[in-house]
Amino acid sequence: MWPTWSHREHTRLEWQRSFHLRAGGQDRHMWILMIWSFLLPSSRFRHPQHADCDELERKFWKNLTFNPPLYGAEVTGSLYDQGVTEWNIGCLNTILDCVENESSVKTKGVNKASLCFGMWKSAFAWHTEDMDLYSISYLHFGEPQSWYVVPPDHGKRLEALAKGFFPGSAQSCEAFLRHKMTLISPSILRKYAIPFEKVTQHEGQFILTFPFAYHAGFNHGFNCAESTNFATLRWIDYGKQATQVTGCNTTRNKCHGIYDEKQVL
Repeated sequence: MWPTWSHREHTRLEWQRSFHLRAGGQDRHMWILMIWSFLLPSSRFRHPQHADCDELERKFWKNLTFNPPLYGAEVTGSLYDQGVTEWNIGCLNTILDCVENESSVKTKGVNKASLCFGMWKSAFAWHTEDMDLYSISYLHFGEPQSWYVVPPDHGKRLEALAKGFFPGSAQSCEAFLRHKMTLISPSILRKYAIPFEKVTQHEGQFILTFPFAYHAGFNHGFNCAESTNFATLRWIDYGKQATQVTGCNTTRNKCHGIYDEKQVL
């Protein structure tokens, strides 16, 4: 049951106050959170009544082409208190830290944590991580996330399926799935015998993805997750073979905020 407006307002203010204190009062983050939370009362972004996660999943995919999703707002930042190292995804101490230590280069969401704010109908399209790195995501608060993951051994099959459905996109960019614009429903994956796993991430839980593991998903309602990439020695061979977005007129930043309805199956 969706809470009353007074409860939503109180909850929103508590989240804003907590976020302001824990993120050091960074103005840009606060604006993102405020804009996102003010959309909560809209019926378009209020999840429908449902008995369980499976029913909500069916409703998400049912009318996707008529009511396309949003991409969850993503900003650089962390909700971990300064000085906390235990379970802090910004303090993983993996070989990816060599990039920062040797060249002082920090990339949002890669070797620097980013925050993702979601709500009902917000989603992330099929993709692998930059350079096919590992990823880790922690759901700080809010409604759950549904994830779909294709095992790395079957990643090429998913690419071939996507290229077959969207030849124009494949022709313009070999790595067009990295644009994060393409949603393919689990029913289509089953039809073409593409194996995948489905998991629901709840508040306080971590999700890890492995190199070249294609993943996608959607949010059940208003939430905040924190994510970053990391690497191990096992990743190096994957990184050497990772595809890049080259010779393409469509930039990743432009594609982040939209979904092409022609690329939703």
